[in-house]
Amino acid sequence: MFTGTSHRSSARSFVAAVVGFALASAPFACQSGAIYVLIDHLGRTLYTDRPDRYPDYTRLTERAARETLKRSSRRPSEKSRGQTDIDQLIAVTAIRNNLDSALLKAVVHAESSFNPRARSKRGALGLMQLMPRTAKHYGVRNAFDPKQNLTGGARHLRNLLKRFNGDETLALAAYNAGETAVKRHGGIPPYAETRVYVQRVQRLRRTYQQQ
Repeated sequence: MFTGTSHRSSARSFVAAVVGFALASAPFACQSGAIYVLIDHLGRTLYTDRPDRYPDYTRLTERAARETLKRSSRRPSEKSRGQTDIDQLIAVTAIRNNLDSALLKAVVHAESSFNPRARSKRGALGLMQLMPRTAKHYGVRNAFDPKQNLTGGARHLRNLLKRFNGDETLALAAYNAGETAVKRHGGIPPYAETRVYVQRVQRLRRTYQQQ
C-alpha cells in the first residue's frame, strides 16, 4: 500500500493511521507496524507499510514518523500555492503555444523570478517583463495578470523562434535585446547583459528539464 503527496488528504489519513498503529505497537517492533518512505523521480513523497514491494524505501523511526505526520498536516503557504498556480499556468501556456515548458519557465525565472507584479526601470511588466508596446501587440490588456502576461510572452517567444528558424539562442537574444539588434549584428549582440541572459536562461532550462 502506498500514497503520495499529490493526494495530500489521503496521505495524511494514511500516515496518521499507520503512525498510530506503529506507535501503539512500538514495544513489539514488528515490521508491519513501521512506515517506509521514498522520494520518487517526480519529487513526490510516497509511503508504504509493504517495503518488500518497494525495496528503495527507507524505514522511518518513531520520531521521524511523528515529524512526517506533523509536516503532512500543514497547509501549504500562500507563497507555495501561488508558485504552484504559476507553474501550472506556465505548463498549460507552453502546451497551447507549442513551446517547451522548461524553456518558458526558464525565461519567466530569468525575467521576473516568478513575480507577477515585477516592473523594471525600463517599463517592462509582469512575469515575462513585457514592454507596453509588445503587450499591446499581443492583446495583453493587463500585464500584471499572470495568464494574460504568460500568453502574450509565450506568443512573442514562439514568433521569435519562427523568425530565427528555431534557433533558441538567437530567439532568446532577441527576447532580451530586440529582434532588430540580433539582425543588425548577425547573431547575439555584443552586449554583456544579453550574453549573460542567454547563458542563464539556457542553464535554467537544463535544470528544469531534469526535474
